[in-house]
Amino acid sequence: MKQKSPCNNSHGFTLIEIIIAVLILASLSLMTATSMQNTVKLKSKVQSRIDRGEELRSALKVMKRDIQTAFHYNNYNLQILEEIKREIVIAKQQKNNRNTNQSNSNNQRRNRNNQQEEEVTTESIINNYIRLYQGEAKKTHFLGEKDALHFTSVNHLRRYKDAQESNLMEVGYYLQNCRSLLKEEERSNCLWRRSTPFLDEETDEGGSAAVLLENVQSLDLQYYDLETEEWLTRWLTNEDGSQSTRGKFPEAVKITIEVKQGEESVREEMVVSLFFTNNPEKKTPGEDAEGADAAQAP
Repeated sequence: MKQKSPCNNSHGFTLIEIIIAVLILASLSLMTATSMQNTVKLKSKVQSRIDRGEELRSALKVMKRDIQTAFHYNNYNLQILEEIKREIVIAKQQKNNRNTNQSNSNNQRRNRNNQQEEEVTTESIINNYIRLYQGEAKKTHFLGEKDALHFTSVNHLRRYKDAQESNLMEVGYYLQNCRSLLKEEERSNCLWRRSTPFLDEETDEGGSAAVLLENVQSLDLQYYDLETEEWLTRWLTNEDGSQSTRGKFPEAVKITIEVKQGEESVREEMVVSLFFTNNPEKKTPGEDAEGADAAQAP
């Protein structure tokens, strides 16, 4: 009698077993693919947020460097000359008052005429220097609004050898609509940086501008007044400025920028202190009163 070989007792997989195995494998593959897809999307979203935050911080660094080196022309010789001129005017008034009570001999009249000629010459020279210094001072300003800023700085770098330029420059920051760099069909509110190496009395005009940051939702600027210890939303050093800001630069600038990141917003804030405001010294009420009394003295 023949015996069956053990190999002949083995059986293959049935169709149902194969289908079940394929379904299990497909389910595992689907879950793995979904998990990997979600991971890639999350990585892309996080990376986009990081890149957007880095762009914002880079823009703040540029603004910080310009604001820190803001340049305020304040020639102390101008203050000295103005004080000398004021003393000359006071001395002339006192001399005129004394001359009205003295006799008018020929020699006295001749001496007075010579003295007056010397005084006129000295005063005219002083006036010429005062006009020169005042003209230079008109070219350095700090014009700050709530969402725009224009000022003079020493942050300019010469790009070409022997260029007729210095380290002085006019620089400005403001919001204006622009076209997207990557998607030309899209437009958004952008932060622009304007600069020119040539200084004039129109600090908020001229030069060339470039986009510093796209998709800006808001730009908020505040300026610190050291005397009142308050943050102001407007700072003008020209004739349009208030008594507390005219002819003076702020001690610091607070910058708050909010940009759109997909459906969310990224917000950054920075306080930048000026290296050297070079503001004129504040006169005490006693000094002003003393000068007024001297001018009225007989």
